[in-house]
Parts: sequence; C-alpha cells; structure tokens
Amino acid sequence: MSDVSSTGIVDPWRVVADAPAPKPAPASPKSKIDLAEIDFDRDLRAPRTCTFDSKRGGSILVRSRDIEDQNDGLRRLVACLFQILERSDGPDLFEHIGVGFLLGDREWLLPRKNFPAAVIETAAASKPRAAIYFLGQSCDDGILRLVKLLCSVNARSGKHGRDILHRWGVVPLVR
Repeated sequence: MSDVSSTGIVDPWRVVADAPAPKPAPASPKSKIDLAEIDFDRDLRAPRTCTFDSKRGGSILVRSRDIEDQNDGLRRLVACLFQILERSDGPDLFEHIGVGFLLGDREWLLPRKNFPAAVIETAAASKPRAAIYFLGQSCDDGILRLVKLLCSVNARSGKHGRDILHRWGVVPLVR
C-alpha cells in the first residue's frame, strides 16, 4: 500500500510501491531421454499375430506390432485378462469359468496344490513369466470357455468391453 502522509487528503487505494514479485518455482531437473531405449521402427513393423486354439470350436487371436513370439502374445492376452478382471464384475466372470492367470508378480485364482489344472505358460527363460490356468478342465475346454467370455466382453460397448480387447489386440473367434 501507500505511505500515509500527515497532511492533506489521503487516497487509501493509491499504490506507491510495487508489490514484491513472487519467487519463481524451482525448475525441475529435466531427465534425459535415452535414445537407445526408443524403438523408432515400431511404426514401420507389420503387426504380427499369435493364435491360441481350441479343438472344440474357438480360438483367440492376439495381434500387435510388439509381438515377436508366442511368449509376447501370451503376455498381451494375460494383460488384457487382468484389465477385464479390474471391472466390477470381473472376478465373478473368471471364477464362473474356472480360469486363473499370472503375469510377473500379479496373480489371480491360481490352482491349489494337488488340484488338476491345465496350463498355457511362457517358456522358462522368458521374463516376465505369464500363464493361464484352466482349473479342473482340459486346455481345449478352458480356451472355449475363455473365448465365450471374451465374446461377451466384446459385446459390451466402450471402455467396459470392446475398447479393452481392442487396446490389447485380442480377437475372440468362434467357429
């Protein structure tokens, strides 16, 4: 504000001195981007596909530019299953069909000891580890049930269904 003078008319709104300028926020140190970590050719690669078949009439197709082998395809499929699991009705869906899975340190409905379960898993040397367990059923029956579940999720609109499968490149196929 202004200094108050003892004589004459005083204008209380008159500003004589500038207000002190606020101190600028400290600049955050910019992290350097390692160019060796960037895949500049990703957009140029053709998408690859990976298929998980059931002899009983269904299969799951996983398509992405990031797939190099079956292990990568299985990881993408399991990541898609985890995103479906995060929906409000996700746990009920997978418990109903008896399917469990794991990806790295995340796991859902793994088989108990001495409980029969078929499994599809990544190679032992492949990291991170991914697996799909079909509890109390054969691999063909489990894939067929999983295909039907993915078809029902695909029938949902928006971010609760179709967008999840599209994001991960998962396409359920029924014969």
